[in-house]
Amino acid sequence: MEENEQTSKPTNRFFIIFGTIAAVVLAGLLTLPINSNPLIGKWVFEKQLPFAEKQTLEFSNEQVSSMGVTEKVTYSVDGDNVTVIDKEGRGFVYTVVDENTIESNFAGMKVRYIREK
Repeated sequence: MEENEQTSKPTNRFFIIFGTIAAVVLAGLLTLPINSNPLIGKWVFEKQLPFAEKQTLEFSNEQVSSMGVTEKVTYSVDGDNVTVIDKEGRGFVYTVVDENTIESNFAGMKVRYIREK
């Protein structure tokens, strides 16, 4: 009987160590963003109008704010294109040029935004 107790102790220790490592790895994986959104943050129009206040866009996880108006939205990320979808289901596409530059098409014109730091 002593022999069985000795052989079972290392096995139990293995399961305890393995279980602890697995729990730590799983907890780390759960904190990673599954579908990170490159729009999150504050952006300014590249070309500001001289007669208007500073034009900005601010994206958060569940809303977008621009010119004093905040609206609940959802996002769909497809490569470099991020579609911002409002509560009526309308989508507006932003293309990520690089980590500090995005573009959109507004009334047939390409509009560029720079990330505010």
